[in-house]
This record gives sequence, structure tokens and C-alpha cells, in this order.
Amino acid sequence: MTEKILSESYKFCLEQGWVHNTPIENVLSDYFNKTDGRKTLFDKHFIEILKNSNCHEINILIGEAPPYYPNSKYPEKEKRTYFYDSEQSLNTPYFKEPCKFFLKIADWKIEKRDYPDRTKAFYLQNLADKGVLIFDIFPFPIFQSTDIREQIVYKNSKQSFITYLDKYFEPRLKDLLDGLSKKDLNINMYLFAPKLASVHFLFWLKDKDHYKYLLKFKGTNFTFSETSKSADGKDMKFINDSVRGFLDRITLKDENLNKEFQEKLKSHPILMNNSGNPDFKNFVNGKIASCNSM
Repeated sequence: MTEKILSESYKFCLEQGWVHNTPIENVLSDYFNKTDGRKTLFDKHFIEILKNSNCHEINILIGEAPPYYPNSKYPEKEKRTYFYDSEQSLNTPYFKEPCKFFLKIADWKIEKRDYPDRTKAFYLQNLADKGVLIFDIFPFPIFQSTDIREQIVYKNSKQSFITYLDKYFEPRLKDLLDGLSKKDLNINMYLFAPKLASVHFLFWLKDKDHYKYLLKFKGTNFTFSETSKSADGKDMKFINDSVRGFLDRITLKDENLNKEFQEKLKSHPILMNNSGNPDFKNFVNGKIASCNSM
């Protein structure tokens, strides 16, 4: 991604009210900084994957946005939390959950007790060895409040977000997949964003060539339930009134398109639990045993 495209991307999101009103030069510096910029750190992780001769699979976790700054008008760089920054905390669910699943860590508390000297850099290297990376829909922090999320997934539902994905996200995704073409890899993409953001992303992805990489439930007899259990054991509807209303918006109340899309929606795990946290075992629309490559 060039500085010009990143700047245009940020301006577009700013116009929608999705991002911090941060000076563009700060966004560019944070992304392109040659020491600890987001692009620098991501590229380093990506190169580790490409040069690993034993890595035969790539697991791309499509996230809603980078781990974010606190919701302040001018976010402070030292307070950011970024997946690939080895100098920052590893005690975030977006980092720990992929580690638990892909590195087979049954209990994080036991892991830290038994191996207190293992650093974030250690786990990042092991994730690279497994071909695991988070690929953010937005390359800069967006607001994470409920109001902003609802603006992103509801306001001009089919227009603004789809325009962003077409114009700014897809070129980045193509660059990533082109880079992976250097190796003979099995590619899996995971829906790793909160439910409505994942639903909206899937609606965009369904007509793209990249759709073929999206992780699916096994076979035609996938395990999908209208309800799943919340942390306190209560039944939680996956396709509830909120989702139905959202589907009406993004399908423009086209009954055939709505029905067709719901079948796709039932085919792919959304790897977040009902509390909106990343979860590979208790995701909102299925169970771990029913997925391929898992």
C-alpha cells in the first residue's frame, strides 16, 4: 500500500466518521515507520512465513480493525496495542486466542506459569512457523464504540463499507495473496471480526474469487444452529431480529438474495463468541468439531 492510497483510505473513513480525527501525517508515520510501523512489522512476520520451508499452510484471520487506541480524539502511539509489535503486551484476546488454537496451548495461565520467560516475540515466531497472520480490514485504528460499529455496519449499509472494501481493502488482499503465490500453500481465511462486521464482509466476499479460501463447515451436513450458548449458559439466537434487519438492509429486501446469502452465512464459522471476543471453540454459529482444517 502506497502512502497516497493509505492517505485516501484514511480520508474516506474519516468522511464516514469511522476513524480518529488524527493528522494524516501521524497515520502515515505510524504505518510506514521503518522501525516499528504497522507495515514494517507485518512485512517482517510475512517474510518469516515465506522463508519457512516447513510451512505448507497459511491461515489468514480477517479482522475488523487493528487492535485499537483508546477512544480519544488524538490517540497516543505509546498506548496502542498491535498484534505484530513484540515490545507490546501479549495479554490481549486477539493475540492469545490464535496462540491457544494454532500453538495448541490448552490453558494460558498454565502456559505462563510453566514458561514465564517466553516473550511475545517467541509466540510471534511460532505463529509464523504455523503460517498464521491477522490481516486487518482497516490498516489504521478505527473507533471501537458501539455507535461507530453500528455506523460502519448499518449506515449506508451496502454502499460505504462495500465501496471501502472494493477500493482500498481488495488491492491489499490481492497483494497478500500474490505474495503467497511464491509458495505452494494451502490457504485458509477465517472470519475473525464481530458478528455483524463478519456478516457484512462475507456479503462482499461471496462474489469474489477469494471466497474459495474462506474456511467452511465440513461437507453439506454442517453443524449450524439457530442458537448457541452464551457464557452463562443461556441460548443466544444467531439469526435474530438484529441480523434479520441487517440482512434486509444489505440485500435491499431482495428475498431470493437474502435466502441465498443466508445459506452461505450458515456455511462459514464466525470465530467470535456472543460477547464479541475472539473464540475458536465457542463461536457464534457452530462448534469446533464441525470445521475443516480445524
